[in-house]
Amino acid sequence: MGVPGEDLAGVTDAGAVHTFSLMGAAGANDAWIEAGDGDGVPGPASAGAKLGTSIHFTPRNLYVGMPYGPAATGAVHVLPFPNAVTGGTSAPATTYQPGQGGLPAHGEYFGYAVR
Repeated sequence: MGVPGEDLAGVTDAGAVHTFSLMGAAGANDAWIEAGDGDGVPGPASAGAKLGTSIHFTPRNLYVGMPYGPAATGAVHVLPFPNAVTGGTSAPATTYQPGQGGLPAHGEYFGYAVR
């Protein structure tokens, strides 16, 4: 679940993602993902970035939109699934943002919608 309006340590609207399992006791397998906490989203958290505005799961990855920062055009971070679950191993994530990796350099709010 995306929590784009979450304030983190005095950083307004930095945003976060909360994952949970339908197996086991409530809360036993939750994971909290925020910028710079080691799950693969680069950090530190930045004001107004709104991490988690959009999210998408595949069997292998969690795609997380961060449309308002810290890059001026926004970004999408692709976390390997084990990064997004409690007890999973942390593997390198991939970041997509305009002007890098062959994406056009213009545009705004990249990551606002992820499919």
